[in-house]
Amino acid sequence: MKALVTLASILFITLAGCKSAYQARVPEDDVYRQSVPNIKTKPVVVQPKPEFSKFTDQRDRKEYSIVKAGTQFWFAENLAFNPTNSQYYINNNDMDKYKFWVYNYDDSNLKKCGYLYEWFSAQNICPSGWHLPSKDEFKELLFYLKNEGQGFSLNKCGCKDVIPIFSPFKFSGMGLEDCFWSSERGGFFGPWSLIINQNGRDVSGNNKSLGMSVRCIKD
Repeated sequence: MKALVTLASILFITLAGCKSAYQARVPEDDVYRQSVPNIKTKPVVVQPKPEFSKFTDQRDRKEYSIVKAGTQFWFAENLAFNPTNSQYYINNNDMDKYKFWVYNYDDSNLKKCGYLYEWFSAQNICPSGWHLPSKDEFKELLFYLKNEGQGFSLNKCGCKDVIPIFSPFKFSGMGLEDCFWSSERGGFFGPWSLIINQNGRDVSGNNKSLGMSVRCIKD
């Protein structure tokens, strides 16, 4: 009887050792699959890099970066062409042909933001081979910005307000929004323009006396 008990003890110890040895030999990748839940990952979408080129305005030899946005080619910078080769517009003389301003009359803003043009002055301000965008061209640009949105730099250069009675030289929006003129007359509120700020991107009518930035698009 004592021999049977001893034999049973040896058999139990042997089987226990075999079980431990089997557990120790479980492959590491099997253990990983057992311990980590099945996590679904989203595919990484790599946006295409924007295509840049350079353009020199022969009127004043200024160079601009050009970006391809979908099928369109745009200035990647605000236009900074002075059509009079003189001091930008300050006086309230409606007979002046061109009306344009540097934001806040501070010339240090010219390199970054270009000029702010009144709508009539903006109509033929782009160099040969380029033009002021239409409402539909702005809408196509917005589709590009929504889906890819690279290369069309936004500097939040604000605009020149309509001249009020008590504040004839008022500017607003620097650091908050970008305002761009289109070539088309709008409805009741005035010519179409593209406004981009923290509230969104909108093509809407605005007062033609406002001073806004110009981005030229290739013919």
